[in-house]
Order: sequence, then C-alpha cells, then structure tokens
Amino acid sequence: MPAQEVAADQGCGFFTTTPVKVGHCPIKDYSLNYEIHGTGPIKVMCVMGFMASMAGWSEVLNYFLKGYDFKKEASDFQFLVFDNRGIGHSTNGSFGFYSTSGMALDAAKLLEHVGWTEERSVHLCGISMGGMISLELASLIPTRFRSLNLLVTCAKHRPPPNHRFTSEKTILKPTKTVDDKVAGLVSLVFSDQEWLDSADERYPEFKTNRERISAGLKNRMEKTKVPGLKTLFGQGMAVRRHNVSKERLVAIGKEIPDIIALSATADVMIDPECTTYLGQTIPCKTVFFTSKGHNIICEAELETCRELEANFANGEKRWAK
Repeated sequence: MPAQEVAADQGCGFFTTTPVKVGHCPIKDYSLNYEIHGTGPIKVMCVMGFMASMAGWSEVLNYFLKGYDFKKEASDFQFLVFDNRGIGHSTNGSFGFYSTSGMALDAAKLLEHVGWTEERSVHLCGISMGGMISLELASLIPTRFRSLNLLVTCAKHRPPPNHRFTSEKTILKPTKTVDDKVAGLVSLVFSDQEWLDSADERYPEFKTNRERISAGLKNRMEKTKVPGLKTLFGQGMAVRRHNVSKERLVAIGKEIPDIIALSATADVMIDPECTTYLGQTIPCKTVFFTSKGHNIICEAELETCRELEANFANGEKRWAK
C-alpha cells in the first residue's frame, strides 16, 4: 500500500458504509482526501459542492450500496468520493485564485491515482460547484466517462434573481454558536418546510428530518477542521469565475450521450433556469423537483437517486463491452 494511503477503517467516519480504500492523493503542494466505497464493477466518481465535504454523498452511497430501505445484500457499484482542496481532510495549497478548471485537474489526477483510467469506465456525478467542476472535467477527458450527472448546477454561475446575495449573507454571517451556524445552513440549502418537519421512519432516533439533518451537520463540523478564509476565498472565486461556453457544452453532449441535469424549483443558490439552459444547449434530459431546495440529495433523495440509477443504466448499456 502506498505511503499516502491508510487503512480503510481510518476513513472519515461520515458514512454507514465502510470504505474499502482510503487515502490522500498528492497534487502540487496540497493533497485530496478520498475514499472508495463498494466493490462492484460499475464505477462512479462524485464531486461535492462549495465548502462541503464528501459527507454530503451519504444518502447516495446508502441508496446504491445498502438500498433505500437499508436491506440490499449486494451492489454492482463502487463510489469514489473526496474532499475538494481546502475542505474536510484535504489541504489548501498556496493561497490564490482557485478555478473550476483547476479543480477539475485535481479530480483528473485523483482518477489516475486510484487507477480509474480506462476509456468509458466511469460515471461522473457532481452537485452545485461539483457540477461545475464536472463540466470542466467532462470537457477535459470526455472519453473517460460513461455518463454525466449534473445536480443543481450551471454553465455560468447565476443565483435566482430574488436571491442574488442570499448564500453570501448566510455563509458570511457571524454566528455565536454551532447551533446558529447549523440553522443558517439548513435554511440555505433546504426549502421544503413540510419535509423538514416530517419524520423518516428509517431513522427512528430523530423526530424530524430537520433534527436529523442538523445532527449530521454538527457531526461533520466536529470531525473536520473549519475551512478558513483561504478556502472560502479560493472556492468562492472558482464559482464566480466559472464559465463553460455554449460551444464546449455542445461538444460535451456529443462526446457523452447520456447526460441528465437535475434541479429544484425553490433553490436559492443556483437559478433553476441554469438547468433549463443546460438542457437546451447540451442538449440533455432535465428534471425539476417542485418546492425542493438546493440539497436535492436529501430533500428529493429517492427521486434523485432513481434518476441517477436510470442514467447510469443508460451509460452502462451504451458502453458495455
């Protein structure tokens, strides 16, 4: 085992699935912390969004590796999840502007590091800023991917017109306690109050989804370092400067036929019209979840995972050897 890798039981501990491989991929003067979950033949790389750790993929890993009811006995999948530079257990590197194209190069190096290098061997899935990085990665090495799955993202950053500075105000607002910070984050990425106040029978220890989500966010904050201004500035500039041209979007669509773009009508971070644009320009299938917010992985968990599952299947059928 290479020196930069550690035993699987030393993973971040965010997931109910056990990683089969854990490590750090060295890149210049920083490194990416990653985990691989599952041992099936179908490979999926997941790219997380702005200022968020790999823990955000928990529901997706559960669905594909354990089943929605946690009763699955075997799975055909393996998932590569990682912390973008400056987040979780990854490091920052030198201070300066980040870019989504530069972070896509990070992800490409990680694919090489773990040996996922064969043509048409990987399904790519990215959410929010992770979707922006995924578009850049799909433009960089399109023939590596069997499908492209874009969640609440855009070709060029654009918040909803009536929420132009909502995310900045929430993220930069000083908070006295961890509970205050968690409450602010919940209000930012979740919009369906009925769902937040309802219970999920799969988690009987929590009275509501709000209680469950809040407990999960607090757990993540306790297990990882607080991202500093370097990360906030770097990733923030990457989002602000992100721009994938119409010509590149069309080229991606020609290289990767199986693409979906999922959005939420009540998202206050990314304008749902960005997904409409992706669908018309690439072109690709689009799905809009009514009354849901930015974190569709949780608020529309079953619907999102079923869309991913269907698109993975399309890619598998198309590129089966």
